[in-house]
Amino acid sequence: MTHIAYHVLHAPCQKGSGSSRTGEQGGAAAAAAAAGGGLLLDVGANFGWYSIVAAMLGCRVIAWEPVTTFRAFFEYNIARNKLHHKIQLRSSAVVQHPSLPGAANYSVVAPQRGIWGTASINGSNVDASVDNKGAYRRVSW
Repeated sequence: MTHIAYHVLHAPCQKGSGSSRTGEQGGAAAAAAAAGGGLLLDVGANFGWYSIVAAMLGCRVIAWEPVTTFRAFFEYNIARNKLHHKIQLRSSAVVQHPSLPGAANYSVVAPQRGIWGTASINGSNVDASVDNKGAYRRVSW
């Protein structure tokens, strides 16, 4: 994975894209982040592995991680690697804007045991073989 991440991220992080296509919200932050090199948007960052690799290669990073436990590990990882100047970590989930048709309230469901990476929106996991029974924590937005 490290080898693949290096080859995918190295050139964009070193050269930068020179432009940033962003939506209305966060446009200024994303544009500022892209100014010094490439920009990685890490949605559902988990413990931040891809963000840390990208930042170490020179990219600026905006990462979203709503699960408190995952975010705590990610914050430690940022501090341990002294990457506060490269990574902007947000504690929210990225979901459809409430003003758009079909928008709804969302909950992030995070396991308190087993495979932590199975946190999901509204409790639906992609992998049906993962045991979803038992203690999970629900955080609503």
